Amino acid sequence: QMYRVIAPWTTANPIFMHVVSKNDAEVYHAIDQCAATGYEALILSFGSHINMEDVSAKNIDRCAKLADYAHKKGIRIGIYSLFSSRRISEKDDVINPKTGKTGGAFFGNAPCFGSKWGLAYRDKVKTFFTETKFDIWENDGPYPGDLCASTTHPGHRDVEDSQWRQIEIQKGLYHWLNARGVYIN
Repeated sequence: QMYRVIAPWTTANPIFMHVVSKNDAEVYHAIDQCAATGYEALILSFGSHINMEDVSAKNIDRCAKLADYAHKKGIRIGIYSLFSSRRISEKDDVINPKTGKTGGAFFGNAPCFGSKWGLAYRDKVKTFFTETKFDIWENDGPYPGDLCASTTHPGHRDVEDSQWRQIEIQKGLYHWLNARGVYIN
């Protein structure tokens, strides 16, 4: 009872299954398995065939059908997204203040959340969850702490405000998702 009062989010963790899917048929099968065995949610894990950054009408429609099917079975559905530990481009990755070049982020290469790509990523996440009605977002980064020395990224001024602005962009996205009932894993 104490935890429900002082930290209610600790009692709100759904029982979920991770699946690495190669096609939609595997997702439908996993949803059926979840419903049959008492799981509350399914997360399409790292390496799955669905790309939530693809906000084309075809992909959104396909994913919305998966979500509708899951919801009819009483299952919440989620998706994994990799932000950090990948290289996007010279103009969008974190610029290392020591070298003036990309690389050297906490996990090697990482895009800057304040870059054009990073801000577009945020908007794609919002579009995906709005249009598909997915319920869970399992995101991998960005991890607070990366400094970015770029002076051309629209989401921050320079290295001095880069860390703070990136965290503010991330918090804004988390607040937006949370206000819509999306569970963030």
